[in-house]
Amino acid sequence: MGVHRGDAHLADGGIYLLNVVDAYADPLLVKAIVKTLRRELEHVHVWLEREPAPEPPKRITFVISATDTGPPPVQVAARRGFRRTWRPVTGELLARGTPLSDPPVLRDDFVPVERLVRALFHEPPGNRSRSQGSHRRAVRRRRAAAPAPGQATCGGLR
Repeated sequence: MGVHRGDAHLADGGIYLLNVVDAYADPLLVKAIVKTLRRELEHVHVWLEREPAPEPPKRITFVISATDTGPPPVQVAARRGFRRTWRPVTGELLARGTPLSDPPVLRDDFVPVERLVRALFHEPPGNRSRSQGSHRRAVRRRRAAAPAPGQATCGGLR
C-alpha cells in the first residue's frame, strides 16, 4: 500500500483517507486495508454515511481513515455540498464475518483486489438463476455444433 513511517507522503499529524467500494456484509478488501494500515498507523477506522436498509445492498462505499493523531470523533458532518454525516463502524464491522486475521496484508507487489472483491461480481454457486443455466447450455450446444479445428465452413455450411 505504500504507507510507511519514513515516507514523505503522510505528514506528521496527517490523515490518510480512502473511499472503498466493497461487499456490505463482509468487506474483505476493507478488512485487508485496515489490517495493512494498522501495521503503521495507530488509529484506523471505517466509516459509513448511514446504516444500510433492512435489505442491505450487495455493495456499499466505505470511507477508511488512518492517522496517529488520536481517536476519531463520534461522527463527521459534511461542511460543504449535500448534508451528510458519517459515523465510525470499525468495531461492529470487524466483529462480524471473516476475522481480521484472514485477509492478507497488502504490499506494493501484492494487492489481490479481484480476489477480495469477488463477492461484488459473482454469486455463490447455489444462487444461479434458471436463465444463467439455460445460457450456459446454449453456449455448450453451439460449441459442440461448431466445425472441428482446420475444417472450413462457408456461410455456416460444412
